[in-house]
Amino acid sequence: MAVVAYKCPNCGAPLEFSPESQKFECSFCGSSFSEEELQKYEPAQSSEQTIVQEPAEEEGKEETAVLYTCPSCGAQIVTTETTAATSCLYCHSPVVLEGRLQGDFHPDRVIPFAFTREEAERRFYEWVAKKRYVPKGYFDTGKTEYFMGVYYPYWVLDCDTSANYTANANRVRVWRDSRNEYTETSVYRIHRQGDLHFEDLTHCALDSEGRELADGVMPYRVLEAIPFKMPYLSGFRAEIRNLETDALEPVFQDDIHKYTENLLRDTVTGYDSVYNSSLDSDVKRKDYQYALFPVWAFVYTGADQKKYYYSMNGQTGKVAGILPLDRKKLLRDAVLAGLGVAAVLLMIGGLLI
Repeated sequence: MAVVAYKCPNCGAPLEFSPESQKFECSFCGSSFSEEELQKYEPAQSSEQTIVQEPAEEEGKEETAVLYTCPSCGAQIVTTETTAATSCLYCHSPVVLEGRLQGDFHPDRVIPFAFTREEAERRFYEWVAKKRYVPKGYFDTGKTEYFMGVYYPYWVLDCDTSANYTANANRVRVWRDSRNEYTETSVYRIHRQGDLHFEDLTHCALDSEGRELADGVMPYRVLEAIPFKMPYLSGFRAEIRNLETDALEPVFQDDIHKYTENLLRDTVTGYDSVYNSSLDSDVKRKDYQYALFPVWAFVYTGADQKKYYYSMNGQTGKVAGILPLDRKKLLRDAVLAGLGVAAVLLMIGGLLI
């Protein structure tokens, strides 16, 4: 397995992908290169070597530790089996573990990071400021930890399905004469048949603690994904999948069933109620693509020293994570709301007396 470090053609310093310029930049000499320009130099400027894998020494660890030598400084670095791109802890040079991204594990598409770490932090604190029940002063600017840009693996599904939808529906007519009110209920049997096409159904392909946060930042604008090229990983961490499509088949099937039923149900209009519905669907074609999508992952240690874990969609800015709760403020607002409702009821009661 090879380790690849992308170097500046002008000075030999590490190159990193810049979300701000959408180019590959050298922080040492200030040079920047487009993807097309970098491809001209890539074969000559990539440093490669063999790395080894060995069982992790920690008791109870099931995953394998991967040992590689940094192409820039020669330090020995350990990563996990699912890491495809990282940075050297000693010289901070970005490296890509090329062998992790070959064959069946070569991604079809990638969405590059759309904004910088600084912009991600700004958006996070802006998001927190809008939350009414977060304790005042709990989040102080600049106290986020382990702020990392990570490409997480996702399976993206396009499919065709044929479906039959049946249901009962009621249409109610009410009229009056001088003495009575009449109600007529007409019952109908509804049938809908359709051929449907779905694109870009997406689920995280990583079976780990980070999966919940990776799922929480969806959806992505998958139409903006581009063909995968390894240089986009330079300067970021990347994980490879450890879940295949068969493991996620039930989840995708639930999505297809839910969306199909909703679409056919929406064609049933003009009735007062629809009930006893059932759906029979058959997926005719499936096309899975393997993709890497951007996530800003970070930790915040609050005033109570409790750690909170967050993730942010590196394309849209959507945030996922649990915020601390100011219970006193919540209780106070609940009491005030209750008093307000009581006052309104008293006013209404006074008008009715």
